[in-house]
Amino acid sequence: MLVTRPRERAADLIERLSALGARPVTCPVIEIQPVPWSGAGDAGRYDIVLFTSPAAVQHGSDGMDLRGTFEVAGVGPATIAALRERGFGVTLEPVDSNDSEGLLAHPALAPGRVSGRHVLIVRGEGGRGLLGRSLVARGARVDYAEVYRRARPAGPAPVEAAQCDIITVTSNEGVTNLIAMIEPATRTRMLARPLVVVSERGAAQAREAGFTGPITVAGGADSDSIIAAAERLATPSSQGKTGSA
Repeated sequence: MLVTRPRERAADLIERLSALGARPVTCPVIEIQPVPWSGAGDAGRYDIVLFTSPAAVQHGSDGMDLRGTFEVAGVGPATIAALRERGFGVTLEPVDSNDSEGLLAHPALAPGRVSGRHVLIVRGEGGRGLLGRSLVARGARVDYAEVYRRARPAGPAPVEAAQCDIITVTSNEGVTNLIAMIEPATRTRMLARPLVVVSERGAAQAREAGFTGPITVAGGADSDSIIAAAERLATPSSQGKTGSA
């Protein structure tokens, strides 16, 4: 199975797959590069500090006063786990799905509740933008702290990648980078492999980019969801189908 997570986030999935008897092959398709930011000490002037990813927590939370009065929000279980590991009390979590849409569905972020509140979104450069646009439309004041950037690693995918039975990709950008990293001689074969993605947008992008094999959408980017989706793909009756968890 091809694991394309950034190297610093791949260990848990690799360990879990190995314990299940799978043979994971690592091929990071995104490299996280920190961007200097000096505003962590000013987080107390916000009503809500919102983290969009574990990398945002890693590179943006150092120096924040845990005794501050701001509420803490996180997108997805991995982000929330990273916040709790650092001692933050997470008060706002996604309620319907483990993504930005799920967080926006939280009652505390409804138009009548968030209007007039000052929100800091800690994210990577060039983030999706849905959270900020939606909160501004609901009357919030929004600032951004872009604390890391994503880059495509240098070099091609490892030779072993072409022998993998299933490919896992946990971001839309990762789909694009993986295709660019596949050697032309193995591209057609790899694009026909079963693929696990973590959103319907990712599935649509993969199809547009040339993936021709079966695609399954996991219920989240966490290891449990990815493994469950891969197990569905590995079941013969699931081949040729695209679906959501």
